[in-house]
Order: sequence, then C-alpha cells, then structure tokens
Amino acid sequence: MSATELTPTKRTWVISHYTLVSIFAAIAFCILAVILHRRLITGDPSDGFFAQLQFIAIALQTGTFDPATEPLHAVHLVRFGIIYPWFLTWLNGLPDIIDSLLILPLLLTVVAVKFKNRHPLINLLVFALPLAFSFRTVFVIVGLANLYACFYSDSRGQWRLYLSGLLSILSSGVALAWLVVVLANSKHITKHRPAFFTAVAIISASLVASIMQKLTYFGNKPPGASESSGLLSAIERNTIFVSYGSDNSIRFLLYCGILAVVVWFLTTLYKAGREGRPIFLFFLTAAASFVFEGLGPIAFLMPVAWVLTNNFTLPKTNPKTDPQTV
Repeated sequence: MSATELTPTKRTWVISHYTLVSIFAAIAFCILAVILHRRLITGDPSDGFFAQLQFIAIALQTGTFDPATEPLHAVHLVRFGIIYPWFLTWLNGLPDIIDSLLILPLLLTVVAVKFKNRHPLINLLVFALPLAFSFRTVFVIVGLANLYACFYSDSRGQWRLYLSGLLSILSSGVALAWLVVVLANSKHITKHRPAFFTAVAIISASLVASIMQKLTYFGNKPPGASESSGLLSAIERNTIFVSYGSDNSIRFLLYCGILAVVVWFLTTLYKAGREGRPIFLFFLTAAASFVFEGLGPIAFLMPVAWVLTNNFTLPKTNPKTDPQTV
C-alpha cells in the first residue's frame, strides 16, 4: 500500500478589526504627542515631582544618598527607577517621539484587556489620556486599570497585579487604593503567595514613609497657614477647601459637581446588591482618596469608563474552582 501524499495546508494570518484600529490609534497618539510636545520630564524647576527625581539623581552621583536618615528617599529612589528611561531621554536631549514610544507598551496593556471574550472599544480611550494629562498621571491610571483587569476582567494575568503595584508607588493615594483593593481580593490570589506578600510589604512600607512625611509637612505651621495640624491640616488642603478659601467659585462648584458624581456612582454600585459589592469596594477607595491631595481619583478613570459601559466580570465565589484565579 502506497503512502498517501498529504498536501500541506497554508497558514493564514488573520488580523482583527480591533487590532487594526488599535494600530492606527497608536500611530495617531505618537503623531499628536510629538505635535503637542508631550513628554514626562521638561526640566521645569517648579515641578515637585521633577525636584524629587533631580535630588535622587544628584545624591546618587555624589554618593550622598542615605535612606536611613530619611526613609522617604527610598520611595523616591523607586520612583526614579520607574521613570529612569524617560529621565535619560530628557538628560540626553532626545526627541519627543522617544517618550511616546517608551510609554506605548504601558498603554497597550490596557488595550489588550478583554471582557466576556471581547475587546471593548472603550479600551482605546487610553491613547487619548497622555494628550490630556501628564505622563505621571497616565502611569497611575494604567496601574489601576491593570489592577481592575486583574480581578474583574478576562485578562487576569498575575503580572498585571505586580505592574499595578509598581506604578502605584508614584502616588501615595494610589498606593493606598492598591492595598485596600488587593487585600479585599486576596482570597482570589492563590498563586505565588510569597511574591504576593512581598509586594504588599513593599507597597505598605512606601505608603507608611509617604504618610509620615505628609503628616510632618502638614504639621508645620508657616505664617498665615491654618491653625490645624496633622491629618486635619491635610484635609483642609484638599482642592475643594482650597478653592472655597480662595473665593474661586467656578472651581469650587466644579469640584463639588465631581464629588456629587462620585457619590451618585458609589450609591448606584451599592444598590446593585451583594454581587456588585466587590466593585463597590474597589471604587470606595477612590472616594476616600478624593478627600486628600494627589492623583487618587483621576487614577480610577479607566475602571469608571469600563463599569459605565458594563465591562466587568466578577470573581467566582469559590477560588478553588475558578480557572481564572490569579
């Protein structure tokens, strides 16, 4: 019996419409970012974040870096490490397009998120964010977007958990939100527990150092400052109180309107019942961070957009039977 000759089948590469739209959106983002001169570091001496990075760079170069005397310097060192590629582009005078290309992989982690076996078009909103906000703000938005995806989407790779934790260090308010959300969902994390506890310990340490520094700063009373100190002084420096105290009526009404929307959003989630309680807790951390200064509330932009467009998948009640447990 002669062997039957099989005709080799040709492989066909298929590119989805979503992939094509994502490619065009990424190209458009890079072009617009160059036109608008968007980049992470501009060298503005009035930028407090840049001042932190410059201090760490000088301390490392001169050998005077000593986190033992000031623990917050260790937090600044981690932040410096996160944005080091962008720091190099500024230091070497590289063109704006390099900054855009460096942030592109972070944006694509959001673009790749799936809900109910599909990629919602709302994911592409992430390409517009660097054009509207600072790159640092976009980092924390991407961080909490990956944290949301880790627990409430089909894209539950554990790498998203650690990426979100790393980016959360850029803001103490976001770090607090990360800890609350992760600890509330810890029962769904069954893999690599030592790595998980290590990440929680690192984020907790950075948060404690930041809070201690803030309380010390708010405890000082420069001439003309509020008579309050500590936590109360921090609350009084909230944007709502500041706008009211400076008689900026338009800004005050705007922030009150945002706060009203936050309350309405949380009330709606709470009325969803027990099944929606994990989502409610996730966004409750945003409401708490709204009280203080920082990037906390803005960082929840992508999760809010996903919930409003009905893009979420709640974790299974029994993590042992959930194949998507991270």
